Amino acid sequence: MRISRVRIGSFGGIRERDYRFDEGMTVMYGPNESGKTSTMEFIRSVLSPTNKRAIYPERRKSDTGTLHYSDADGDGTLELEHRKVSGDVPGCIPKDSELYRQIFAMDQRSLDDSKMIEQGELKSRFLTIPGGEAMDKVRQSIEDGERTVLGQRSNSSSELNTVNEGLRNAEASVSTLKAKVGLYGDLSAEIRAKRSELDGLNERMGRESEERARSSIVESNRANYEALRTLRQRRSDLGRFHEVSDGDISTKASLESGVRSAGERVEEVEGRIEAARIRLQGLDRRKVAARGEEIDRLPGLLNAYMDNRRELERPIQTTSVAGTRRSDRSMAAMILGMVLIVTGIVLAVVVHPVAGTVSVVGAGMAVLSMRRGGTTAQMPTDTSRRDRLEDEARGFERHVAEICSFLGMPFTDAEAAVRRLVSVRDAARECSSLDTPLMGARMAHSDANAKLAEFHSRFGGEAGFEESRRKTVEAGELDAGIQQLCRALSNAGLDPDVEPGRIEPDDDGLSGAVQQLSKEIGGLEEQRRAVLNDSEVEQAMDHLAVLRHRQAEIMMEGARIMIMKEIVDRACGRAFSDVQPDVASTAARYLRSMTGGRYDLEIDPLGGQVLLRGPDGPRGMSQWSSGLRAQALLSIKLAIAKELGSGEVPVVLDDVLLPFDSERKAGAVRALKGISEEMQVILFTCDSETRDISLSEGIRVLAV
Repeated sequence: MRISRVRIGSFGGIRERDYRFDEGMTVMYGPNESGKTSTMEFIRSVLSPTNKRAIYPERRKSDTGTLHYSDADGDGTLELEHRKVSGDVPGCIPKDSELYRQIFAMDQRSLDDSKMIEQGELKSRFLTIPGGEAMDKVRQSIEDGERTVLGQRSNSSSELNTVNEGLRNAEASVSTLKAKVGLYGDLSAEIRAKRSELDGLNERMGRESEERARSSIVESNRANYEALRTLRQRRSDLGRFHEVSDGDISTKASLESGVRSAGERVEEVEGRIEAARIRLQGLDRRKVAARGEEIDRLPGLLNAYMDNRRELERPIQTTSVAGTRRSDRSMAAMILGMVLIVTGIVLAVVVHPVAGTVSVVGAGMAVLSMRRGGTTAQMPTDTSRRDRLEDEARGFERHVAEICSFLGMPFTDAEAAVRRLVSVRDAARECSSLDTPLMGARMAHSDANAKLAEFHSRFGGEAGFEESRRKTVEAGELDAGIQQLCRALSNAGLDPDVEPGRIEPDDDGLSGAVQQLSKEIGGLEEQRRAVLNDSEVEQAMDHLAVLRHRQAEIMMEGARIMIMKEIVDRACGRAFSDVQPDVASTAARYLRSMTGGRYDLEIDPLGGQVLLRGPDGPRGMSQWSSGLRAQALLSIKLAIAKELGSGEVPVVLDDVLLPFDSERKAGAVRALKGISEEMQVILFTCDSETRDISLSEGIRVLAV
């Protein structure tokens, strides 16, 4: 997220302010009481409102303004009216207003407040390794255990020193008793020797037993090794080939389907063309197309032709003498009708078939005029109209016959010829309309075949694909069998890659030797009891054995304590040097930038203790000067802001550089400029020196 613009109608003591900010760093400069703090509080109140009352400036019902921003989802606007903010606040802004003001929108007071990084969630989350704060207690517990179990000196109070003292006393008591009866000791030594020998024989018998068990397992798995060799050889015999995946099979099926579909489309279009050619009846479709417009007019002309033929087929009518005057009027109407008929025929031939309707109107007028005339007298009517109708009919027939002759069609009857001409015209046009689809279908079919051939080429052709597919299936079955046999051999404790030789276990009479030694030890123990049948020696020996066992236990416990101590010491050292949290390294980088490399920041990841290492050695927080403290806290909080906001939340600072001297200000401005490459920085200041340094660094400075 980046703040692009802030427009304030009324907020605190400021009115009608409009500021535009760079995506990197912008410095807002102005003297005290110029509205810097109010502008910053406006930004804080819009992005992360707080319910606290003691906030400067005091909130009023007249507070209004807008904040424009941009983020990954585009541009957005937040509007403030009194205490209500409308609009979608970006999700990267913390919901906790106190956290936002302590980390992302700091003034001098919040910058100097170190409680949030010295304790609580921010410290455990960003400045320590989880559980690191308990390491001191762990180390103290180990040291207490070391003192209790082993002791710090040979004469200090500890479990080991107590047992050692008891051992010395017990050994002295046993030696005294043994001195009285030396034979007891000799028998005991002989018994121990024979028991040691017996232990060795028993161990050998155990190994022999294990060898026999292993031999049984090996022999029971001979068939598995043989089967494994066979499968591996078959797998090797397959050689190198291009494996066919399920995706390849799907691709091939899809490509073949495409070839079939394209072929069917070609066949469909060719079939339609062939049907149209059949309807052409062997005529040249180009000639038909050339006379297409004339054929289009023929159906209309045919209607007029048929009307003329029907008129010519009627009997000749006569008119009466008495109706001569009425006949004169009818004659005029008939002559007008004839003129319309001729005009309609001419227009239909020359202009458009629809114009033939004029002939129909003229024919109607002629018929009506004829009906109005009388028929009582036997006076013949004028034959000129019938002659014209006859001429028109013959002219239409000649016109149709000429078109048929041009196309190579026989002509017998005008009506039948017109129907056939219309049919072949439609067939010719259909053939022409299918030329482009046929070309497209053939190109699609060719492309589909080319894609299928290209796919097959990866496998050396279609036969190569089928061979690779067969080998892939066979290889999968062989690999599955090999894996199953390897698992079976591994579960049996055998190496699938190395077949063991035959094992021939032999106890070599060990069982008899064990029985013999056991009998001899029993006899010696009987002799020892007979030499000294005194419970005092046995009790002393038992007590000595108990103490020695306890000594061994304490030594083991001490060894564990020493190992734990070494592990903890090394872990602490490595954590301090290598496992520092990301925030620590980022804060150290910011501090080095601010101080020109004079100081480095170290954070103990176990306890979160912050140290500054400079020319005069490391310093704890209590040893920092006010300027150095401000630099360190600013570095740490900016690093937390970057980590917590992932560089998306703008950082707004109000006069945080005032505690700095000139050198520190220059370093801080350079550092903030570098930080602005990772997240937006808006710095409010009343310090003219900070303004001049910013201008010299090429940072945009706005007057408040």
